[in-house]
Amino acid sequence: MAPASAAGAAAAPGASRRPLVRVALGGLAVLVLLAVVIGVLQHTTGTSANQPSAGATASSASSASSSAAATTSPAAVPVVAADLVGKKATDVQTLLKGLGLTVTMKPVTTSATAAGLVTAVTPTGNLPPGSAVTVSYAVAPTAAPKPSPAPGGGGKHKKHGKGGD
Repeated sequence: MAPASAAGAAAAPGASRRPLVRVALGGLAVLVLLAVVIGVLQHTTGTSANQPSAGATASSASSASSSAAATTSPAAVPVVAADLVGKKATDVQTLLKGLGLTVTMKPVTTSATAAGLVTAVTPTGNLPPGSAVTVSYAVAPTAAPKPSPAPGGGGKHKKHGKGGD
């Protein structure tokens, strides 16, 4: 009987390892499955690497919020006169107001540019939103009125009739 107990003793160490391997493989499978689920959830909810996770430290959360504050400040509005001169004044006014600028329209009497077209825009460059911009536009010169005849005819009258003076 001793040989049977020796054979049972030799099989026992190998048999005790199998459940351990199964538990380890099962745990590994659970971890892989969990990682896949988290990846899918992040992808479908739109979470990006730039957003702090729930486990972020206070320092990383504060740096993320300060960078977010920096990106929410209003951007400068580029104003290039060459892009606007010669266009319809009303179109330029609408465009600049749409960009967040305050527009003042200034008529300029000239015959060099067709009436209603922009002749100048000031100031130019990268302006903060809300900045005042002056749009000068062409207005046709008014024609000088023709001189009217003087009252009473203003000319010499011939006297018609008999007799002479």
